[in-house]
Amino acid sequence: MNWLWIVLLSIWQDWLFIWLLNKPPSPFPRHQSSCFMRLYEQAGQALLCRDIDAKLAQTDALHRGWRLGRVELEDDCSVHPVDNPGRPERPLLVHPSKVERRKLGSVEGRAVLIYDIAHIEFNAVNLVLDAVHRFRGLPPDYYGDWLRVAQEEASHFRLLRSRLTALGFQYGDFTAHDGLWAMAVKTADDPLAQMALVPRIPEARGAQCDAWHQGQVTQGG
Repeated sequence: MNWLWIVLLSIWQDWLFIWLLNKPPSPFPRHQSSCFMRLYEQAGQALLCRDIDAKLAQTDALHRGWRLGRVELEDDCSVHPVDNPGRPERPLLVHPSKVERRKLGSVEGRAVLIYDIAHIEFNAVNLVLDAVHRFRGLPPDYYGDWLRVAQEEASHFRLLRSRLTALGFQYGDFTAHDGLWAMAVKTADDPLAQMALVPRIPEARGAQCDAWHQGQVTQGG
C-alpha cells in the first residue's frame, strides 16, 4: 500500500502547486511599509474623534499595532496643540460644584458614582492620547507604555458603561466637569509637569470622587 500513498501525495502536491499559481489575489493588503500606522497622526485622530465607540476602537487598534510592530514614529511631524479633545455632545460639562449629588441608598445614587468614575476613565483615554500626540521625539518606551495605559483605560470605561446600562442609565445622562483636561492644558508645554501633576493629583485623587463621595461610599457599606 506504500506505493498508493506515494501516488496520492504526488497528485496532491501537483494540485496544490497549480492552485497556488492560479489562486486570485488576496483582497487584504500585504504587510508593507505603506500599511504601517503613523503614531502621532493616529493618536491625534483618535484624540479628536467625537464618537465614543470609534475613539475606543481606534485606541485599541493603535495599541495592538504598536505591540505587533506596525506603528512607526514620524521623523518630522509638527505639533498641533489640541485645546479641546473629541467628546460626545453629552455629558454636559459644568463647574465641579454643579455636578449632581445623590445618596448611594438609591439606584440613581449608585449610578451617579459609577458615572463619575466612568467619566474619569474616558478623560484618561483622551489625556493619554494627548500625551502621545503632543510630546514628540521621546523614547519608544514612553509611547509604548502610554498606549498600553490608554487601552486599559478604554477597557475600564467599557466595563463601567456596561454597569451603567445595567442600572438603566447611559453615559451622558448626568453632568460632569472638565477638571482633568483643564490641568492637562495648563501643563501642555512641559511633559514632565504634565506627567507629575495630571495623573498624580486630580486623576489619582479621583477628580470627581471627592470627600462627599467617600462619605457616601462609607455610609452605603
